Amino acid sequence: MVYSIGHVRLKNRFILAPMAGITDIAFRVLCRRYGAALVCSEMVNPIALIRENREAVRKASVCTEEKPVAVQLFGADARLLAKAASIVEKKGADIIDLNLGCPDIKVRKQGAGSALLKHPDRIRSIIRAMVKAVGIPVTAKIRIQDSNSDLHVAEAVQSAGAAAIAVHARTSSQMYSGKADLEAVRNVKENVSVPVIGNGDVQSRQDAEDMFRATGCDFVMVGRAAMGNPAIFAELQGNKVIPKHQMFAQYLELAEKCGCIDKARLKVHSCNFTKGLKGSARLRQRITSSNTVEDIKECLCFRSF
Repeated sequence: MVYSIGHVRLKNRFILAPMAGITDIAFRVLCRRYGAALVCSEMVNPIALIRENREAVRKASVCTEEKPVAVQLFGADARLLAKAASIVEKKGADIIDLNLGCPDIKVRKQGAGSALLKHPDRIRSIIRAMVKAVGIPVTAKIRIQDSNSDLHVAEAVQSAGAAAIAVHARTSSQMYSGKADLEAVRNVKENVSVPVIGNGDVQSRQDAEDMFRATGCDFVMVGRAAMGNPAIFAELQGNKVIPKHQMFAQYLELAEKCGCIDKARLKVHSCNFTKGLKGSARLRQRITSSNTVEDIKECLCFRSF
């Protein structure tokens, strides 16, 4: 069976969610190796990207091994987002995603992220500008509100020319707590013609099957369950799971190769990869108190896992 978002063909129905501080280029490559059909970058500030800020450029950079890849932008200015979308396209992204769901107060104060959900007309204008500026598919990731508001937002996204809608089945005020509302995803799916990507509470193959059955969505997006376990994408397809220490060794090698290794990022990833392992609480204490990348590597003597 052929799966696609716009003209971008995907090998299966499982997508890595964009996650700040997590979905760097090395992590995305690892998720692709383990079966993710599409991977998404951390969200990128269009102003910083236009100004060629080093961190923004890093976040927007892609490599051949991870393709197809989506780069996510956030903001509220249609002109700047269109300009940033053009830059992202030239950098090799296959899809550009607009963040309409970030609940972070700093993002919302800019009128971006989930704050835009209250303004469907503004969403329509932004996506139209982005679609006009590029030749690759533009998508949007939203959070739910109430049934009527969800449909107004979904209609705005679709009518503006977006190729797909990802629905995080939690409200902005819920953040990442509570149970995902699958009926809300179904409500959107039944009222749009573009592909819908269901997001929320998928931690196993059974969860994914439940999401597909309950919502009728076209794709499933996995976020937190992939943190520390990129092989979740293999598991979702019934394939063999490998030990976490092997995955982290692969991440470390890729991070060094891709030039995205730094102390803060490595601390986050190493703590995620070691959760649930024997003696992991003590190990994470050592990791968080480490002062250098080399200190962290020393903590992660793989024979001790």
